Amino acid sequence: LIGLANVMLLRGDVEIHADYSQVNSEYLLDLIGNEVMKRAENSTDANVHYNVSEAMEALPGLQTGLNVNVRFNNVDGFDLPAESVVFDILGVRLLHGWVVDPSDEETARVIGRSCYNHLTEQLVAASVGDTSAYENIEDSSHITKDSLLALQMYESELIQTFLDSTAQQVTWHGLATLHDVMLEGELAVLFRNNHFSTMVKRESELYLLATDTGYVSQTQVVWEKFYEVGGDSVFVNAEFAGSPLQQFDPFMAPDLIPCDTSAGDEEADLLLATALQQQEYEDPESNPTNDLMFLPNQIDSPSASTTQQHQHQQERANAPAPAPEL
Repeated sequence: LIGLANVMLLRGDVEIHADYSQVNSEYLLDLIGNEVMKRAENSTDANVHYNVSEAMEALPGLQTGLNVNVRFNNVDGFDLPAESVVFDILGVRLLHGWVVDPSDEETARVIGRSCYNHLTEQLVAASVGDTSAYENIEDSSHITKDSLLALQMYESELIQTFLDSTAQQVTWHGLATLHDVMLEGELAVLFRNNHFSTMVKRESELYLLATDTGYVSQTQVVWEKFYEVGGDSVFVNAEFAGSPLQQFDPFMAPDLIPCDTSAGDEEADLLLATALQQQEYEDPESNPTNDLMFLPNQIDSPSASTTQQHQHQQERANAPAPAPEL
């Protein structure tokens, strides 16, 4: 909900009164719902009119997030729930960077167009030796049970290696593809680390809106450059100029935070927020991000664009043994 609302605010599609320092989810739902109705009234597309009632019914579900099921073949590959129709009507793309690299032919062959849920089902089946999914292999009548088990074990190792090495839910190939598909100046919603971030492309660079509440007092931390799969964060301000605080090492943050309340509080807030986000990138389930809304007076231009934070971690290249011969 917040990621979508921030896109709408930055595009100038909706407005929040400048006197409001904060708003609740009901306010945002009304704001987006009114925009959905306005789009439907002004549209000549029969599909929009058909989907409006479905969108309004699904809208409250955005409060708890979308139960997305990523497909690993493309950045717009999702098995989406009913709430996704809201994105369609509002013309906001939902993207991810968790894409298998086709140059890794074996992993690409095994994962193919599979979704996350399907891969987890395959891993569960492998853990109990259930080879029923392989019984439809062409000419499988001459294949022994042991051969099927060996094939299943080989493929499950490939799947597990891919999921472990891309735990931050983005790959280098996925990041490069996002650069290719995003239009200059476009605002979209990015799914990563089980969160939804507002993303923009500006001057051929991708940025994520820094919405963690730890940055609320950091007026010079507005966007984060999205240029790496993992590692140090590079923050910029509302004009996309470098933030003077961007060079802090998040791993040193806990030791640098002062114990007293003084003029260093803003720097301490940034260090703590960066350290918590570093922990979240390493373990997305450990500490859910507290996202905040960016109101109009916090960002200079609705057409500006976006950034959050990043880290640097190279994907593991532990290739499993060659595929068994059947």
